[in-house]
Amino acid sequence: NHFAFMHKIHYSFECDEKELFVFFDPVQLQKVFNNLLSNAFKFTKSGGEITLKIVKREEDIQILVSDSGIGIPQKEIDNIFDRFYQVNQANIAGTGIGLALAKGIIDLHGGHISAQSTAGGGSVFEVLLKTGVSHFSEEQIVEDDESYPMDRNNNPVLEDETFFKEMVA
Repeated sequence: NHFAFMHKIHYSFECDEKELFVFFDPVQLQKVFNNLLSNAFKFTKSGGEITLKIVKREEDIQILVSDSGIGIPQKEIDNIFDRFYQVNQANIAGTGIGLALAKGIIDLHGGHISAQSTAGGGSVFEVLLKTGVSHFSEEQIVEDDESYPMDRNNNPVLEDETFFKEMVA
């Protein structure tokens, strides 16, 4: 990633799976991970590290965005997904909308988003997305989007990390 290189931040992507079978809205999910990665880069100083890691678990996938940035004080962590809430960070502007939007999108996907952090110790944001379609209503499922490959059950397939690589390129 050019931005990571220019700011001397070590950025890594980890995923042991070639394919992950998850039903998702690619446009909306891209907003979530653009926000999480943008925040990670915004709050990580030169020489720091950022990792995007995807882990296939039994009934869901776990996506972790971790950084070695300035962190979030523990007393603030419960509020960061509230609309218009901003952690008081010196000289770093924001609107307080990004994490609230991310939470709303993940909730609509039947998933879960959370954060762990310590001031001065970096942050880890965890997104859990269920596999399959049983957690969606019929109205929520669109099967004719040709822009992403589909598996035998008409679930969008995350192939060769393309979706996440496109977001950070």
